[in-house]
Amino acid sequence: MNSQRPLIGTVAPAWLCLAFLSGAHGAEVSTIRGTVSIDRNGIPQVTECNTKRVIPFGTMASAAYFDFTRFYSKISGDGRVATVVEVTGELAQTSSSKGELILTSPRISAYRWGTCESAPSSTDDPIALAELLKDLKRKLDRFRAIPKGQVPYEFDPPLDNLIGATRKDIWEALGRPDVCDSEEGIYFDEEATLENCDNSDEWSYHFCSKEPLMFGGGFGMELAFNWNDKVMFAAWQGYR
Repeated sequence: MNSQRPLIGTVAPAWLCLAFLSGAHGAEVSTIRGTVSIDRNGIPQVTECNTKRVIPFGTMASAAYFDFTRFYSKISGDGRVATVVEVTGELAQTSSSKGELILTSPRISAYRWGTCESAPSSTDDPIALAELLKDLKRKLDRFRAIPKGQVPYEFDPPLDNLIGATRKDIWEALGRPDVCDSEEGIYFDEEATLENCDNSDEWSYHFCSKEPLMFGGGFGMELAFNWNDKVMFAAWQGYR
């Protein structure tokens, strides 16, 4: 990837080691769209777009929590950039007298930069996805053929329709990523085989000359995958 992963501590917050301080009951599975943040106690929470309710995340396994904080830090710039998520979990009332809500076992399926008003919602549009992938493939082939030292000036299309696409969709349309990044290591170019990249959290395609990036600019398409092997975040990143 163009940048290194944020460093992650080895000690989980105290709240993570507890079932949840006040308990919960009457849970039902719900998908919530809203802005995501982390409060001063290190507890993730989502402010629902429609209701403006602030709903904290309940119990998360350590690995899930660290995955969340890593992606949240990278995508939102440690909370400096407004980020909208779509998160599914069991929505329940706490056992406190206030009847507050928590979202237990949360799983985020999509991240998007922006606010509730500006960030688009997910759509299941296979035709739009297919057209976008064809367009990206044409641009990828053309940009990679550009002579060393030349930088393409054409800006690339919005990537919203990639959210929800599978690894197979991406691989079959665009081929091998230039970089795939996982806990097992970072694989570049020919090393980035489907076997190596199948479990990678992040893929990167370089829309620029195939010469090393240090010699020219261009754009990289950065993709992050969720637990279901589907794209949960897609964005352009400029290279210098």
